[in-house]
Amino acid sequence: MAKKMIDLLNEIDPKILSCGQVLRALRKGLELTLKDVEEITGIKEQNLSALENDRMSMTAHYSEILAAALGVHPTDILCPN
Repeated sequence: MAKKMIDLLNEIDPKILSCGQVLRALRKGLELTLKDVEEITGIKEQNLSALENDRMSMTAHYSEILAAALGVHPTDILCPN
């Protein structure tokens, strides 16, 4: 059974919460792989990985696409703090 979103987010230290950490928690909470998200959004798996690992900046464009795919508001991803 998938962990509840709040449980996943509570595992993250809120003082250092990043866009990538939120994205990963949302994706895992929905039990989606990076490949699943790629198929849904058209964003390449390597870019999704870079976003989740904060090697690539989260833009408004990416946050809008990912939020729609994951069922959240873009600011939930773009402005986690």
